[in-house]
Amino acid sequence: MTPGCVPCHQKYPTCKGLPDGDNLYTGREMTEDYIVCQAGRTVAALQCANGIFVPERRECNVILDEGRTQYMHLVLKTSS
Repeated sequence: MTPGCVPCHQKYPTCKGLPDGDNLYTGREMTEDYIVCQAGRTVAALQCANGIFVPERRECNVILDEGRTQYMHLVLKTSS
């Protein structure tokens, strides 16, 4: 390790025990931050382009606040 270099386990969140793919960035709940895991290793720490990371869905979603927090997918309906 290079002197002054922060060890990876202190710089990045762990993926130990997490499934492959997008996961919650622990300590940054209800933010746009999330991590990508592969085989128990952190391969990326990313941010949602729009909205926040919703761990139950394991994806970014727009958040609306109407007196209480609600998660919502934007759905466009077309008339048939």
